[in-house]
Amino acid sequence: MPYTSNRETIEHLRDWDLWGPLIVSLTLATSLSINATSTNAAVVFSLVFVVLWAGAVVVTLNAQLLGGRVSLPQSVCMLGYSAFPVCAARLCIGLVETLVGGSRLVRFGAAALALVWATRASVLFVEEAIPAKRR
Repeated sequence: MPYTSNRETIEHLRDWDLWGPLIVSLTLATSLSINATSTNAAVVFSLVFVVLWAGAVVVTLNAQLLGGRVSLPQSVCMLGYSAFPVCAARLCIGLVETLVGGSRLVRFGAAALALVWATRASVLFVEEAIPAKRR
C-alpha cells in the first residue's frame, strides 16, 4: 500500500490485529534467546518480549497524553509490525552465521540497517497519531 496521508493511515488502523505483532515478538525473543547461555535464555526471552509490549503501552500512553487519538490495540499493532525489520535481520544473521560463519561487521551492519528501518516506521506512526501542534 503506498503511503498517502496521515488520516488514511490512522483510518486503516481501525482494522488492527494482534496476531502479527505477537508472532514477530515471539520470533525475535526466541531467536535471541537461542544464542544465549542456558542460564540466561529465559531472561533474554522475557526481557525482549516485555520490552516490545510494554514499550508499545508507554508509547500509547504518551501519544494519548499529547492529545492523540490512538487506542492501545492500534498502537501495539503498528509498533509490533514496526519491529519486523529487526526480527528479519536477526533471522538473516542467524542463517548467514550458520551457513558461512559471521563477522562482527556484517552483524553490526545488518542490525544497524534494521534498527534505522524499524525506527523510521515507528516514528511515522507516532507522528500520525499526535496532532501537529503537540509534536
